[in-house]
Amino acid sequence: MAGFYLIPHFGTNKLLIILSITLITISLALSAKKDTRIKLSVFAIVVIGWFVISGLNYMLPKSGFIDVDTAYNRIWIYDRIDFRTNKIVKMMGINNENHSSMFLDSDELVSEYTKYYHLAKHFNPNFKKTMMLGGAGYSYPKDFLYRYPEATIDVVEIDPKVTELAKKYFRLEENPRLTIYHEDGRVFLNKTQEKYDVIFGDAFSSHYSLPY
Repeated sequence: MAGFYLIPHFGTNKLLIILSITLITISLALSAKKDTRIKLSVFAIVVIGWFVISGLNYMLPKSGFIDVDTAYNRIWIYDRIDFRTNKIVKMMGINNENHSSMFLDSDELVSEYTKYYHLAKHFNPNFKKTMMLGGAGYSYPKDFLYRYPEATIDVVEIDPKVTELAKKYFRLEENPRLTIYHEDGRVFLNKTQEKYDVIFGDAFSSHYSLPY
């Protein structure tokens, strides 16, 4: 229940605050007996806790920091200065790892490793149908659609909320040459009947090791 309903709907921060308020309220209520002052203290804690939760919901998005819990991930979206170019970039962090980045003033790829995907043209110059495992902010799929107008790309992203956030904050737009599948990449590869000229891998859980 916590993983599939409570966390995606309320978020870990809210749940921790709600749980803390609940435990404090129960403990004070059980020890209060007929002491009115303790009962008033319980009421004050509940009210203050509620305002804290409401304040977090209001202040974080206003500051430009987005904190979202999903059924699969905890996602942070925020702006920072890219030390190489001194430009502002929008970052998507998933489970404490930076998974995607985008310049606010251009569509140039930010992460150096994503530029190496273009080597596919060297190994298979005539590719038409491609697939990418992992979407995040969809930085490379957007660049791919711009650079290769005759090719298509299927993106397999397990978390539909990631795609929703990419559309809202990372300029991901609908495109007839882009098909998105919200599914585990391993399951998709095992059951798909499609044949691809190139498969790009961008699903990882750490910068230092393969995900599985």
